Amino acid sequence: MPLLLSAVATQRPDDFDLVETCARRVGNVWAQVSALAWIAALNPNPRAARWLAMLLEATGWRRLVLVPPEVAADAALGLASLGLRGQAIVELASTAGRPNVLLDVSLRHIDDTAAPLASRLAAVEALGTLGTTRAADVLARLGRRNDELGRRARIVSDRKRRTGLTEREIEVLQLARVGGTNREIAEQLSLSQHTIARHLANARAKLGAANRTEAAMKLDELEV
Repeated sequence: MPLLLSAVATQRPDDFDLVETCARRVGNVWAQVSALAWIAALNPNPRAARWLAMLLEATGWRRLVLVPPEVAADAALGLASLGLRGQAIVELASTAGRPNVLLDVSLRHIDDTAAPLASRLAAVEALGTLGTTRAADVLARLGRRNDELGRRARIVSDRKRRTGLTEREIEVLQLARVGGTNREIAEQLSLSQHTIARHLANARAKLGAANRTEAAMKLDELEV
């Protein structure tokens, strides 16, 4: 921890390299992941990027200790820029709250035919959380395809039209669906807990659901 705190203060790549090496030797996975995220954001290199991608997939962690959202966003972009693809990378970009980065990372996955299908579908879902014209245009283009990406793009595009849900309400409900509390969702999206509660209440009302669990189930039904 002292080494990591010192590295965060200096923000020198060499300091994070030392933290990562020490954490790996003693088996401190969370510190290793945090150091690797900083490295991927500040000075991405193939070895660190591969380790970070592997550990993100293995642990399921997306909110990293002592890694601010903007650094997490840059880390996700660093991984994608080096040609790494994975659902965890898209999700890391999604939780960072930087729409331009999420769009970039999503497009890199969608356009890479060699990327795992699950990661490309996750990228399509991520585009559905963005209220930008560019994201809507990409979804419309994908929706004309006769494959899994096209099917998912049509589902994502249809949600708002069928339910009246906004992109943010869908995003909040998706995070609630996987067990996120209002506080956790607020931290991930850099919003207040009051705003999250309001989004969930609006989503429940539009879906005719009594609680967040029922609302999530109704959202699942729309995705079938």
